[in-house]
Amino acid sequence: MENSIKEIFEAESQSVLSTLSRAGTAYQIPSYQRNYSWKESNIFRLIEDISYGIKELSNDNDTLSFLGTFIVTPLKVNSSMPSNALSIVDGQQRLTTIVLILAILHENIRVNSGTLGKSLDDKGFQREAIKNLQKLKKCLFEEQGISDDAFDLQPVIIRDTDNWASDEYSCVYNSAVAALLNNYAIHLNNKVSDAFSFKLEYEKNENENECKEYEELNSRLEYIKSLLDQAGNLYNDHESLFIGDVIKQFLNTNIQKELFIYMDDLSEIDEFKLKDLSKVDENVLFSMIFSKYIMDKVVLTKVVASEKYAFDVFESLNTTGEPLTAIETFRPKLIDFINKIKDNNKAYLHSGSKKHLDSIEKYIELKGENKKQKESQDLVHDLALLHSGKDSGTSLSVQRKYLRDQISTISTEQEVTLLVARLDELVRFKIVIWDNDNLEDQLKSYPDRDIVLTCSEFLRSAKKTLTIPILTRYYSEALRSSSFEQFSNVIKALTAFTLLWRTAFGGTKGIDGVYREIMCYGYKKKKKIKVEALHSPVSYQNENLPSYLEICHVLHKHLEAKGLDSFNGWYKFAKVANVYGASGPIAKMFLLLANHKTIWDSKDEKLVKKARTNFNEFMSLEVWNSKRSFSIEHVAPQSINKASTWDTAIYEDIHTVNTIGNLTLLPQKENSAVANSNWDQKKVYFNCFLQSDKTELYAAIECAKLKGFTIPKKTVKELINGDYLDFLTPIVLQPSWSKFDIDKRTHNICELLWSEVSDWLNLT
Repeated sequence: MENSIKEIFEAESQSVLSTLSRAGTAYQIPSYQRNYSWKESNIFRLIEDISYGIKELSNDNDTLSFLGTFIVTPLKVNSSMPSNALSIVDGQQRLTTIVLILAILHENIRVNSGTLGKSLDDKGFQREAIKNLQKLKKCLFEEQGISDDAFDLQPVIIRDTDNWASDEYSCVYNSAVAALLNNYAIHLNNKVSDAFSFKLEYEKNENENECKEYEELNSRLEYIKSLLDQAGNLYNDHESLFIGDVIKQFLNTNIQKELFIYMDDLSEIDEFKLKDLSKVDENVLFSMIFSKYIMDKVVLTKVVASEKYAFDVFESLNTTGEPLTAIETFRPKLIDFINKIKDNNKAYLHSGSKKHLDSIEKYIELKGENKKQKESQDLVHDLALLHSGKDSGTSLSVQRKYLRDQISTISTEQEVTLLVARLDELVRFKIVIWDNDNLEDQLKSYPDRDIVLTCSEFLRSAKKTLTIPILTRYYSEALRSSSFEQFSNVIKALTAFTLLWRTAFGGTKGIDGVYREIMCYGYKKKKKIKVEALHSPVSYQNENLPSYLEICHVLHKHLEAKGLDSFNGWYKFAKVANVYGASGPIAKMFLLLANHKTIWDSKDEKLVKKARTNFNEFMSLEVWNSKRSFSIEHVAPQSINKASTWDTAIYEDIHTVNTIGNLTLLPQKENSAVANSNWDQKKVYFNCFLQSDKTELYAAIECAKLKGFTIPKKTVKELINGDYLDFLTPIVLQPSWSKFDIDKRTHNICELLWSEVSDWLNLT
């Protein structure tokens, strides 16, 4: 009976090296399987899991990383095929990704390890590199040993439309992955010193499906290379990928013992020898560590099933439903801990931890089944930053381990209750502020509430979720002390910093790293020279909550590092930034905050911050949510036709049309009627939005009609009943709208924004 079951189904956990390099083993993907097209999020998670495993190995030499199951069935083989060829029923995307990663690492070591060997002046390292290259090569190719040419290296993965063979005329490697591996085999056989490009060339007029397959693979290869570069970079923006200082990892006893097994004299390689290594040399060290860990410490469960039962096995392994969240797997650990420490099987039922966890789980349940996993991942990620200043990432296995590790370091019920209470604090902040659709009902009677709530809405709309753990700490402290002044100042400071950063660079690069650093370190210099943190972190690892002024100082340091700590330094970037492309909330906040409490100075023809109270107060939820300020619109259109009378100089510089000086806020649909009209026509239309008096409004509408614009009745009704927003006045007062006018308005608005945010950041 046992033998007959094994003929149907047999599972074995194997290292990647064993999975790919065992003699005669190679894999074929059947035609019913889709092409290689794993999502970037899946690739990110896989590399993140491996990176986390390397960090763990430096502390625990028994560390392994389990990357899931794949199912195969035996193939009927002929003399030209690998002797143990297997068809992949499930798992080809994961297995292919691992092969691509190993190929990229192999090439980096092959091309650059000689330079590092000379830098280290160490024959043992050269021997290590050679052995590693041999093992990597076996993971990429099944070597037939028949001839000396490249076709003796058969790709370890092909599709069933390809054909393994040991000569150029019999083999067929047209599928993207097989073609790439075959090209790499030819490259290796030619023994060229130049690096392989890992990019498939193809004619665009060839088979459409094949072109798409090649494009997809090229895209994923570029993404994998970028992630590997980040994972081996001490200063990358994705800190969850960061494996640590590569040199420090190389010198770690566990890393040396478990991964560098062919070096006899590692003790002679000390930090003194490594301190002057180039970036290329460090990258080779990273490639050695990363590839060795994958081959030796990453484990896959290989399920070999008979062809008859293959799909039954596949379905049985994939009908268990959505995996348990990290918080769901944490609950039994928590219950067991409290019951044991109290020596009472019912202790948990009456504990403070239960009240907190019930509140947390209720919040998650209200999000719905489809969002449960994502919400749990976000909460645990934020908890790690809030509680201990660590970035747990979003990998389910890593998050489960993080919560498990927290329990293992706790010895009292008070400590565990505090941990769960901090998770509940995050939930409370999200319910009251971050997720609340009725923010206008919060912080009543607080004097600065309009600005604070508008800042909250801005950060939420801009998806700055990494500010959640920072704000949670200050919000929780405000509830405890019944004083919201510091919370108010911190949320304004974060808003100001976010605006300056995003309007200088357009994109989000680097900003998430700043938010994380505030929780983890406070501030640390971005240098290889190790220095003590200049300021304490915001997380609970620091018992004393940093003051608003300390937060401002930290944010100032980050701005200073980018040259943004003065108006001139920031304006140099902001005046040419594509604010329109930065995202709607960024441009919207820029315009509202710059125009807040301004009046038009007719003498200097610019806006100035001299408005009295209750005049042009745009920093409120009412204005933010108003239909009148719903969308970001261009004054001069993004493109013009031959009949246009717009100043052509506007379109000579690619950035001008998208700078802040050419943007305004308007209702969304109504503006489409005049989007590409000439300046004289558009100005008459804009004038209708300015009228606060009904008689003047109708006069402006009649004037628009005379210019050829019929304003819809719905729009007229909104103009009559809507809020009076005066930020169009400076635009309508312009006799012309040229590049000069845009540049002048850009400078004016930037000055106005700086005057607000520099005060919020205590830069003045």
